[in-house]
Amino acid sequence: MHSRIKFTLEVGGDKLNFLDITLIKNERIIESDWFHKPTLSGKFINFHSLHSLTQKKGVIIGMLDIRAVLLSQPKYHLKNIELIVATFLENDYSLEFIFSIINSRLKSFFHKDTSKQGNSDMEDETAKKSCFTVPYLSSISEKFKNITKDMNTSLYYCSLNKLDGIIKDHKDRLQVPTKMSCIQCRDCDATYVGQTGRLLKMRIKEHRNYINKKLPVNL
Repeated sequence: MHSRIKFTLEVGGDKLNFLDITLIKNERIIESDWFHKPTLSGKFINFHSLHSLTQKKGVIIGMLDIRAVLLSQPKYHLKNIELIVATFLENDYSLEFIFSIINSRLKSFFHKDTSKQGNSDMEDETAKKSCFTVPYLSSISEKFKNITKDMNTSLYYCSLNKLDGIIKDHKDRLQVPTKMSCIQCRDCDATYVGQTGRLLKMRIKEHRNYINKKLPVNL
């Protein structure tokens, strides 16, 4: 084993951290809270970046719904919401914008149970909607929203600058002869069928060497 590979053991005590959740032992009750590592940078999509407004809203909604509310007990909600507000203020989001999204999401949580039956028909209509994706260009792509409003179509934006255009895969690509095939040996009855992770010419060379080893040696 390499010297840089190390295994650590953490003694949780009355707490146990796993992924995004902290399990807290409170007498005979197990509580849950949102866990984030001390190395959390707090960097998210900046409000002045060239992303659509729906994407910026989605970042806040994802933090609020999945982490601050659903992963934690009600007694920890206020603490988590304060962290979200402080985090997005650092990313140049206005306080009014943050509060408007938080208030709308909290209202939907409060009325979720009472409106579940009434929303069943709406969910069926939403499921039938088709999706339409356009590259996001500021002040241009958002005009498509008015076009698709009456077309029973959900409009989504995608970014032109993606990571796969910046981060390249430096692994050597396998040559085409590694594809699945069936090869009949010309010198024996053996047949190779399948796919190998190595180059096919290397596999043929190994088979040829195996045949040569079994041939009698003439002195």
